[in-house]
Amino acid sequence: MSGAVFHFGLYELYTDRRRLSRDGRQVVLEPRALALLCHLVEHRDRVVPIKELLGAIGCEPTTGEAALADWVRAALHAVGGDDT
Repeated sequence: MSGAVFHFGLYELYTDRRRLSRDGRQVVLEPRALALLCHLVEHRDRVVPIKELLGAIGCEPTTGEAALADWVRAALHAVGGDDT
């Protein structure tokens, strides 16, 4: 799905450019959190295994779950989600 643009609410996600914007303004997001968001949106039709997700964002399979949880929280927060 290279080059796709996804629209949800006030947000636009450009997966090819790894750019998230809200109401036309760029949302600053840590690169791995943004890569995670892009991968999940691109593969929204299925459950993405952790090992695949870590590979897609440039991490070793031994990366801790705490780090992954931090990137998920950051991505969720960036799109106005509730991380509780």
